[in-house]
Amino acid sequence: MESKDNKNAILAVCLSGIILFGWNYFFAPQPYEQAETRKVSQPNINNLKDQKADATTPVVKPKTMAMSDKNFAEEKIYTFENDKILIKITNRLNVVSINDKKTNTNLSDIFKKQIVSLKINSVESPLFIFSKIDQDTYKISYPDLQLAGMLNLNDDGSLSVKLNSSAAFTPQIDLTSQEDALDDATRVNNFIYLGDGLQLNLVGSEDAEHSEFKFKWFGLDFKYHLYAFVMEQENLIKLETRNNTLKAATINKVNQFDYKIVFLKKNYDELISMGHNLELAVDFGIWAIIAVPILRGLQYFYDIFRNYGIAIIVLTIVMRLLTFPLQSKSFKSMKKMQVIQPELKEIKEKFKDNPQKVQLETMALFKKAGANPLGGCL
Repeated sequence: MESKDNKNAILAVCLSGIILFGWNYFFAPQPYEQAETRKVSQPNINNLKDQKADATTPVVKPKTMAMSDKNFAEEKIYTFENDKILIKITNRLNVVSINDKKTNTNLSDIFKKQIVSLKINSVESPLFIFSKIDQDTYKISYPDLQLAGMLNLNDDGSLSVKLNSSAAFTPQIDLTSQEDALDDATRVNNFIYLGDGLQLNLVGSEDAEHSEFKFKWFGLDFKYHLYAFVMEQENLIKLETRNNTLKAATINKVNQFDYKIVFLKKNYDELISMGHNLELAVDFGIWAIIAVPILRGLQYFYDIFRNYGIAIIVLTIVMRLLTFPLQSKSFKSMKKMQVIQPELKEIKEKFKDNPQKVQLETMALFKKAGANPLGGCL
């Protein structure tokens, strides 16, 4: 009987255990789920730090800066390079340096302390966002002013800058340099620009110059080099030079402003290939009608002999042959003038008190001898 009671007690304990554990398993909340809930609701220390920073340092969007890019507020330098040129420019679109790789010449070697700055609506250019498209091209934008555009390095070594905006704006380029001259003072550095005609103004001159034209280009000229900003549109531009600064700004607000940056040694043919009448920077003066054909002839013979000394000798012989009829006539006229020189002296002595008679007798002698006093000028 006692044995039977023990068995019943053990069975009762087992059943109680089964019921207890079964209830907890199927109906009671599971510890894992409670831990996950606490984990989710548990505030993250890092998040709290971020939230605290945001709360104590509110982000205020400045008027001159868009914050859509975390690096937008940094002034950076971007490099454009091909086999002809290496240009460094900031994201304010201000030129830092240029190296002409054809002649291994730096911009700063030619133009001392030159500074270029772009202004938008009379204030310093904003920091543009640069987005690289390929090695030679960047897309640029400035959301606050609705400005967008493109920078592209061209095969000829010029850098194209294109700006456009749905909100009209006034662009301005300021160019500053230091006065300079060669040792013999035969060449000085000048501001140079092409409007209705080519104009040169000495850098450092206190006399202010004001012009309003549809300028094709403007820049600096020195040591047979040209540093120019070429206008792609025919916008009416007010240009002012005074002391060491040239300022060029559109008179009216525009929605588009495109220009090219050019730095090179003044090779006549290269300037022609770039267009915009840049070749006029090579000033041949009033003898251009003769100088240009002579230049072409010299280039032609140089291409044949690859030596400028021989090219000059051959060109000189050719020119002498072409002008031989004129030279022959001039030589004969000079000989006749030499023959009648004694008679001319006699006339001047005989009629020294009568200038009109001297003139009449002299002209009669020229006609009789067949001499032309102007023939020697040929």
